[in-house]
Amino acid sequence: MPNKRESILLVGVITGLVVVLASFIPTAGDIIGCLAYIGAGMLVVWHYVDKHSVTLTGGQGIGLGILACLAASVTSLVLDASLRALAIKPSWQEEMRQGMEQGGADMAQLGGFGEFMASPGFLVVMIGIGLVFSVIAGVIGGVIGSKVFKGGEEEDNVPDSSDLI
Repeated sequence: MPNKRESILLVGVITGLVVVLASFIPTAGDIIGCLAYIGAGMLVVWHYVDKHSVTLTGGQGIGLGILACLAASVTSLVLDASLRALAIKPSWQEEMRQGMEQGGADMAQLGGFGEFMASPGFLVVMIGIGLVFSVIAGVIGGVIGSKVFKGGEEEDNVPDSSDLI
């Protein structure tokens, strides 16, 4: 089977960039980010199938989707951290504080949980949860992509209209 690395990295980097850019859009950015991860699972299968004229099984599509979404997660984490280091985006703690204020809550009201949310441990937990959701989105996109996009070798097995009569 041909090398999958090119498809995975190409789609992963593009999706990571889209996710970071979408994070600047209030509220809708999160939805766009989720859809981008599912789309990445589909897009990586399409790119691979189109480039190599093969048909993938559901399991192969899932594998490609997961790897592309993990590459997108790493890309978006690196880009996001760079933007925060350059002060283009606020720090995680500042972003959490702003979100709490917009929701009408105060960090002091949350007690110990508020302190945890301001700690680096909370960031690690959130990255872990994000990676789990990334894998789930990769599974969904990979399955959809493997069912929708077929390469040249499947076309020989499709009966034409004269065979059905």
